[in-house]
Amino acid sequence: MMKEGKLVSNFFTREGLIYQEVKDGDESERGDHKKASRKQAKPDEEVNIHVMVAKKTTLQKRLQCEDAYFVDFVRWLLEVDPLKRPSAKEALRHPWLTE
Repeated sequence: MMKEGKLVSNFFTREGLIYQEVKDGDESERGDHKKASRKQAKPDEEVNIHVMVAKKTTLQKRLQCEDAYFVDFVRWLLEVDPLKRPSAKEALRHPWLTE
């Protein structure tokens, strides 16, 4: 589904990572996952550089939930790869629902 979206490349890398833009001079936000894009400029033109950094968060923090089974269940349902994502019948057998 993500491959079909027109704006997917604006928000996700090829690896499926979500990125956010870091403004110039904000060195504290920059990490190992950098991606810079630069437009071609003549020597006397200003060059704009956009640095993209992976968001530093976890699903558990996003859900604000301490239940490991629930977080695992949601992570499983949100799997991007349809071959790894469970069917509805498989999802109903997850420990969060059965225990």
